[in-house]
Amino acid sequence: MKFVENRKKILEKHCKDKVILDIGCIGGIGNNEDVHMHDFLRKIAKEIVGIDINREAVEYYNKRGYNIICADFQDSNLNLNRKFDVIFAGEVIEHVENHGNFLANVKKHLKSDGIFILSTPNAHDIAYHINRILNRIKDDYNICKNIGHVILHSYGTIRYLLEKYDFKIIECYYVNSICLTWRRKLLKVLTYIFPDFAESILIVSKLKN
Repeated sequence: MKFVENRKKILEKHCKDKVILDIGCIGGIGNNEDVHMHDFLRKIAKEIVGIDINREAVEYYNKRGYNIICADFQDSNLNLNRKFDVIFAGEVIEHVENHGNFLANVKKHLKSDGIFILSTPNAHDIAYHINRILNRIKDDYNICKNIGHVILHSYGTIRYLLEKYDFKIIECYYVNSICLTWRRKLLKVLTYIFPDFAESILIVSKLKN
């Protein structure tokens, strides 16, 4: 596993001048390019299509020039009738209840030589464990409920899922850039020494032959 400051260089490497599907793209729209990847990808892609379940937001952004489909990527009947060079799921899989349908849809819409990139919060994130030790988080139920997280992944669980559904990992990274509060900036020093404690994980994968 390598450690990187942010996701932009990795995404640019694989996404520049490509046709991209961005899953859960609404959260990726905004001014901070370290966080809001959809807008960053729009600048470098040959073409980008977003997909999101937030109908009101989809309608709002489509009126402003975005190309976003309102649909649930966990729907087993979903068919966009096209395949993409790159499929990106940034901070999405932790919200996914049906991993089987989700990854089946990735396979359905990814070209045979295409790239699937996902990033997700790291279950080993040092900030989370320090807050538990200091009793700042007594029960993470309400936190997960409020932000819609149904699971937290480590590198091991993500690798297992991808291999189970016929993907092979070609690159993997630990990342610290998505939520840089001043406390996390201090903790960031520790993650240079212990990368497994980083804020998030980014995986680049392909379909197995």
